[in-house]
Amino acid sequence: GIGAFEDCSTLKSISVDNAVNLKTIEMNAFRNCISIEKIKFPSNLERIGKEAFSNCLALKSINVPTKVELMNPDGARFYNVPALEEIVFDEGWQNIRGYVFFSITSNVNITIPKGVKSISAPIFYNSGAVDIYFLGDCPQLMDSDKFVGNVTIYYNPATDGWDMTPLSEFHIMIPS
Repeated sequence: GIGAFEDCSTLKSISVDNAVNLKTIEMNAFRNCISIEKIKFPSNLERIGKEAFSNCLALKSINVPTKVELMNPDGARFYNVPALEEIVFDEGWQNIRGYVFFSITSNVNITIPKGVKSISAPIFYNSGAVDIYFLGDCPQLMDSDKFVGNVTIYYNPATDGWDMTPLSEFHIMIPS
């Protein structure tokens, strides 16, 4: 529910990856849970409410299931998570766009799976360094022609489209 675990400063872990009936994490559900380090969301998760994980100061790693709605602009779900190191989009994504990761301040690695056909560059607003690992072909860019911040892009040279992407004009591109 809304604010269910808000301000639980000693809560260190959340194990919901097998909770197949969990469809929604409500607004402020884990806000200010400053000790949580890692979350593995279940594949059926559809919605993460406004500021559900804001101010989770120790949060280092999250996955993004394919059914999660990213387009709702009602605020960042992961605002002020300075320890965030890893964001992994689960296999099955085709189009990645939305507002879920607003104001990333840490140095973070982001993994984009093979099947992604398009991506909205502004989804990752950041002031830290971001390394984005694309496992498949170069996706079509939507909404913008570059990512915001200090971004390094890693890609498989055996995949298509990387030699013609406008991303190379704005970011360091490194074959992995």
